[in-house]
Amino acid sequence: MGAAEVSRTNQVPFGGVVPVTSLEREVVYIHDPASPEEGPWRGDVLQASQNTLLVSVTERRAARLDGRSAVVTMPERSGALTWEASCLVVRAHPTVVLRLEPLGNAVAVQRRRFFRVRCDIAAKASWESPDPTSTEARVIDLSAGGARLAGICVDAGTKLRLQIYLEDGPLEVDAISVGTTAPSCTRVCFVDVPDAVVDRITRKVFAIEREARRPSWRAL
Repeated sequence: MGAAEVSRTNQVPFGGVVPVTSLEREVVYIHDPASPEEGPWRGDVLQASQNTLLVSVTERRAARLDGRSAVVTMPERSGALTWEASCLVVRAHPTVVLRLEPLGNAVAVQRRRFFRVRCDIAAKASWESPDPTSTEARVIDLSAGGARLAGICVDAGTKLRLQIYLEDGPLEVDAISVGTTAPSCTRVCFVDVPDAVVDRITRKVFAIEREARRPSWRAL
Protein backbone atom coordinates (compact mmCIF):
# COMPACT_ATOMS: atom_id res chain seq x y z
CA MET A 1 0.00 0.00 0.00
CA GLY A 2 1.46 3.35 -1.04
CA ALA A 3 1.70 6.50 1.01
CA ALA A 4 -1.05 8.34 -0.84
CA GLU A 5 -3.51 5.47 -0.37
CA VAL A 6 -2.80 5.21 3.34
CA SER A 7 -3.13 8.97 3.83
CA ARG A 8 -6.65 8.98 2.42
CA THR A 9 -7.74 6.68 5.24
CA ASN A 10 -6.60 9.27 7.81
CA GLN A 11 -3.97 6.87 9.15
CA VAL A 12 -0.32 7.68 9.74
CA PRO A 13 0.82 8.11 6.13
CA PHE A 14 3.74 5.71 6.31
CA GLY A 15 2.24 2.27 6.82
CA GLY A 16 4.89 0.42 4.84
CA VAL A 17 8.30 0.86 3.25
CA VAL A 18 7.80 3.76 0.84
CA PRO A 19 10.63 5.07 -1.36
CA VAL A 20 10.67 8.86 -1.34
CA THR A 21 10.11 8.99 -5.11
CA SER A 22 6.64 7.45 -4.66
CA LEU A 23 5.44 9.99 -2.08
CA GLU A 24 2.86 12.41 -3.41
CA ARG A 25 4.95 15.22 -1.94
CA GLU A 26 8.62 15.25 -1.01
CA VAL A 27 8.35 18.23 1.34
CA VAL A 28 7.00 18.56 4.86
CA TYR A 29 6.66 21.56 7.16
CA ILE A 30 7.70 21.29 10.80
CA HIS A 31 6.11 23.40 13.53
CA ASP A 32 7.78 23.81 16.93
CA PRO A 33 4.89 23.97 19.44
CA ALA A 34 7.15 25.76 21.94
CA SER A 35 7.79 28.62 19.48
CA PRO A 36 4.58 29.16 17.50
CA GLU A 37 5.77 32.58 16.34
CA GLU A 38 8.57 30.91 14.35
CA GLY A 39 8.36 28.79 11.25
CA PRO A 40 7.04 26.54 10.05
CA TRP A 41 10.35 25.17 8.80
CA ARG A 42 10.58 23.41 5.46
CA GLY A 43 11.96 19.87 5.50
CA ASP A 44 13.05 17.93 2.42
CA VAL A 45 12.24 14.24 2.72
CA LEU A 46 15.37 12.13 2.29
CA GLN A 47 13.85 8.76 3.12
CA ALA A 48 10.47 7.34 4.11
CA SER A 49 10.09 3.90 5.68
CA GLN A 50 7.94 2.10 8.24
CA ASN A 51 6.40 4.92 10.33
CA THR A 52 9.55 7.03 9.96
CA LEU A 53 10.65 10.03 7.93
CA LEU A 54 14.22 11.22 7.52
CA VAL A 55 14.10 14.95 6.77
CA SER A 56 16.75 17.56 5.96
CA VAL A 57 16.06 21.05 7.39
CA THR A 58 18.21 24.04 6.47
CA GLU A 59 17.01 26.01 9.50
CA ARG A 60 19.67 25.35 12.16
CA ARG A 61 17.22 26.09 14.99
CA ALA A 62 15.47 22.82 14.17
CA ALA A 63 18.26 21.06 16.09
CA ARG A 64 16.63 22.12 19.33
CA LEU A 65 13.79 19.68 18.58
CA ASP A 66 16.08 16.78 19.52
CA GLY A 67 14.19 14.56 21.98
CA ARG A 68 11.03 16.65 21.70
CA SER A 69 7.83 16.51 19.68
CA ALA A 70 6.76 18.68 16.76
CA VAL A 71 3.74 19.05 14.50
CA VAL A 72 4.42 17.90 10.93
CA THR A 73 2.35 18.97 7.92
CA MET A 74 2.56 17.30 4.51
CA PRO A 75 0.91 19.18 1.61
CA GLU A 76 -1.28 17.21 -0.77
CA ARG A 77 -3.09 18.23 -3.96
CA SER A 78 -6.43 18.64 -2.20
CA GLY A 79 -5.26 19.75 1.23
CA ALA A 80 -2.71 18.56 3.75
CA LEU A 81 -1.99 15.92 6.38
CA THR A 82 -0.84 16.91 9.85
CA TRP A 83 0.37 14.78 12.75
CA GLU A 84 2.46 14.97 15.91
CA ALA A 85 5.89 13.36 15.72
CA SER A 86 8.83 12.68 17.99
CA CYS A 87 12.11 14.17 16.75
CA LEU A 88 15.65 12.84 16.86
CA VAL A 89 18.58 14.79 15.45
CA VAL A 90 20.61 12.43 13.29
CA ARG A 91 22.99 15.11 12.03
CA ALA A 92 23.47 18.75 12.98
CA HIS A 93 25.97 19.94 10.32
CA PRO A 94 25.95 21.33 7.67
CA THR A 95 22.15 20.95 7.63
CA VAL A 96 19.98 19.47 10.35
CA VAL A 97 18.71 15.97 9.62
CA LEU A 98 15.74 14.84 11.74
CA ARG A 99 14.22 11.42 12.19
CA LEU A 100 10.46 11.91 12.63
CA GLU A 101 8.35 9.14 14.14
CA PRO A 102 4.56 9.68 14.42
CA LEU A 103 2.94 9.76 17.85
CA GLY A 104 -0.59 9.26 16.51
CA ASN A 105 -2.76 9.16 13.42
CA ALA A 106 -2.50 11.81 10.75
CA VAL A 107 -5.45 14.13 10.24
CA ALA A 108 -6.53 15.39 6.82
CA VAL A 109 -6.89 19.19 6.89
CA GLN A 110 -7.45 22.00 4.47
CA ARG A 111 -4.35 23.41 2.78
CA ARG A 112 -2.89 26.46 4.61
CA ARG A 113 -3.80 28.82 1.80
CA PHE A 114 -1.85 32.03 1.44
CA PHE A 115 -0.33 33.02 4.79
CA ARG A 116 -1.17 33.55 8.43
CA VAL A 117 -1.54 36.90 10.13
CA ARG A 118 -1.45 38.04 13.72
CA CYS A 119 -4.75 39.34 14.97
CA ASP A 120 -7.00 39.68 18.00
CA ILE A 121 -10.50 38.38 17.31
CA ALA A 122 -13.11 37.26 19.83
CA ALA A 123 -14.16 33.61 19.55
CA LYS A 124 -15.99 30.83 21.36
CA ALA A 125 -14.62 27.28 21.50
CA SER A 126 -16.60 24.16 22.35
CA TRP A 127 -15.43 20.56 22.71
CA GLU A 128 -16.75 17.30 24.16
CA SER A 129 -13.67 15.46 25.45
CA PRO A 130 -12.95 14.70 28.25
CA ASP A 131 -15.96 16.76 29.42
CA PRO A 132 -18.36 18.99 27.47
CA THR A 133 -16.83 22.48 27.57
CA SER A 134 -17.70 25.83 26.03
CA THR A 135 -15.58 28.90 26.71
CA GLU A 136 -14.54 32.26 25.34
CA ALA A 137 -11.17 32.58 23.58
CA ARG A 138 -9.18 34.98 21.40
CA VAL A 139 -7.89 34.20 17.92
CA ILE A 140 -4.36 35.61 17.93
CA ASP A 141 -3.22 34.34 14.54
CA LEU A 142 -5.26 33.15 11.61
CA SER A 143 -4.91 31.54 8.20
CA ALA A 144 -7.32 29.74 5.88
CA GLY A 145 -5.97 26.48 7.29
CA GLY A 146 -6.04 27.08 11.04
CA ALA A 147 -5.58 29.41 13.96
CA ARG A 148 -3.95 29.93 17.34
CA LEU A 149 -6.35 30.47 20.24
CA ALA A 150 -5.38 32.31 23.42
CA GLY A 151 -7.06 31.54 26.71
CA ILE A 152 -7.58 27.79 26.28
CA CYS A 153 -5.43 24.67 26.53
CA VAL A 154 -6.85 21.72 24.59
CA ASP A 155 -5.00 18.42 24.14
CA ALA A 156 -3.75 17.49 20.67
CA GLY A 157 -6.29 15.44 18.74
CA THR A 158 -9.34 16.99 20.43
CA LYS A 159 -12.09 18.06 18.03
CA LEU A 160 -13.51 21.54 18.53
CA ARG A 161 -16.32 23.69 17.21
CA LEU A 162 -15.34 27.34 16.85
CA GLN A 163 -17.34 30.49 16.52
CA ILE A 164 -15.16 33.35 15.31
CA TYR A 165 -16.80 36.75 15.61
CA LEU A 166 -16.04 38.64 12.40
CA GLU A 167 -17.42 42.07 11.55
CA ASP A 168 -19.86 40.60 9.01
CA GLY A 169 -21.20 38.02 11.46
CA PRO A 170 -20.11 34.90 13.38
CA LEU A 171 -18.17 32.28 11.44
CA GLU A 172 -18.54 28.65 12.53
CA VAL A 173 -15.87 26.10 11.71
CA ASP A 174 -14.82 22.64 12.87
CA ALA A 175 -11.23 22.22 13.99
CA ILE A 176 -8.83 19.84 15.65
CA SER A 177 -6.17 20.74 18.18
CA VAL A 178 -2.58 20.09 17.13
CA GLY A 179 -1.22 20.96 20.57
CA THR A 180 -0.86 23.61 23.22
CA THR A 181 1.67 26.41 23.49
CA ALA A 182 2.59 28.53 26.46
CA PRO A 183 1.05 30.51 27.93
CA SER A 184 -2.48 29.06 27.66
CA CYS A 185 -2.68 28.85 23.88
CA THR A 186 -3.88 26.12 21.55
CA ARG A 187 -3.07 25.76 17.85
CA VAL A 188 -5.83 24.24 15.71
CA CYS A 189 -6.24 23.10 12.11
CA PHE A 190 -9.59 23.59 10.42
CA VAL A 191 -11.28 20.45 9.07
CA ASP A 192 -14.06 19.83 6.53
CA VAL A 193 -14.35 23.53 5.80
CA PRO A 194 -16.88 24.55 3.11
CA ASP A 195 -15.48 26.72 0.33
CA ALA A 196 -17.69 29.64 1.38
CA VAL A 197 -16.14 29.58 4.87
CA VAL A 198 -12.62 29.34 3.45
CA ASP A 199 -13.39 32.38 1.31
CA ARG A 200 -14.59 34.37 4.34
CA ILE A 201 -11.47 33.50 6.33
CA THR A 202 -9.23 34.33 3.38
CA ARG A 203 -10.90 37.71 2.90
CA LYS A 204 -10.39 38.45 6.60
CA VAL A 205 -6.72 37.44 6.43
CA PHE A 206 -6.12 39.74 3.47
CA ALA A 207 -8.00 42.59 5.17
CA ILE A 208 -5.80 42.29 8.26
CA GLU A 209 -2.67 42.16 6.10
CA ARG A 210 -3.73 45.24 4.12
CA GLU A 211 -4.44 47.15 7.33
CA ALA A 212 -1.04 46.21 8.75
CA ARG A 213 0.71 47.45 5.60
CA ARG A 214 -1.23 50.72 5.41
CA PRO A 215 1.16 53.66 6.00
CA SER A 216 0.45 55.75 9.06
CA TRP A 217 0.64 59.49 8.60
CA ARG A 218 1.16 61.99 11.34
CA ALA A 219 0.53 65.68 11.13
CA LEU A 220 3.60 67.83 10.64
